[in-house]
Amino acid sequence: MNRYLRKRRHISYLQSTIRDLHWEIINTTMQSTNVGWTENTTNYMVNCARLIRKYERRLKLIKY
Repeated sequence: MNRYLRKRRHISYLQSTIRDLHWEIINTTMQSTNVGWTENTTNYMVNCARLIRKYERRLKLIKY
């Protein structure tokens, strides 16, 4: 029972983290279109995309 609750909490955490990263990318895109793209902005977006991919893979493995 405890293992199941821990797994559900971790799944919930991963889903919320992925959702937050998606919103962070959207907000950064909107902000950068107004201000202008820089190299740091591009690196930040790439890092967020890599984190999303990492957490989605982990979520897929945990669910099965």
